[in-house]
Amino acid sequence: MKLDEIDRKILSILKENGRISLTDLGEKIGMSHVGVKKRLDKLYDVIKVSPVINLEDLKFRVILVSIETQNYEKQKEIIEKFKNCPRILFILKTTGEYNTLIGMIAENKDVEESIKGSCSIRTLERIRRSEVEIGELVYPEYVQSSIFGKSNSKKAPCGRKCSECLRYKEKKCLGCPATIYYRC
Repeated sequence: MKLDEIDRKILSILKENGRISLTDLGEKIGMSHVGVKKRLDKLYDVIKVSPVINLEDLKFRVILVSIETQNYEKQKEIIEKFKNCPRILFILKTTGEYNTLIGMIAENKDVEESIKGSCSIRTLERIRRSEVEIGELVYPEYVQSSIFGKSNSKKAPCGRKCSECLRYKEKKCLGCPATIYYRC
């Protein structure tokens, strides 16, 4: 599908206010609400509508983990293992000293400590080197995250078991949001 100027206007308006009514959206671009609805139905083939969160308002921290794996296969394995982690914002294959950059979020200092230590990607076998940077997100104001989802699983997507983790037992970690153990 190729986007035209009207599609771009619709997406731009929705980016600013995803809750705008079809009527109001139509008025802004000079179309009827029925025309806007038809356009949106076609756009749903190439866009995904999902909630985004304001990390600053929630007092969440951003953690950047740079890792160098031994080889491409290990990098692929790590990506596969962590791509469904609810705390992952993004995973980048990179060039340079480190071949993978992973952006994560932590709900509080205790979770931050868990991510840096016991529950860290850095603790996996065949990681040559790693760096961790902690910060506050400056831009964009809102990011997509699946941290608020919860399931009936006893095992995290990465394979860890919160119920066996000492930090979790000592109430120094909230647990994985993708498990029944999450203490939100």
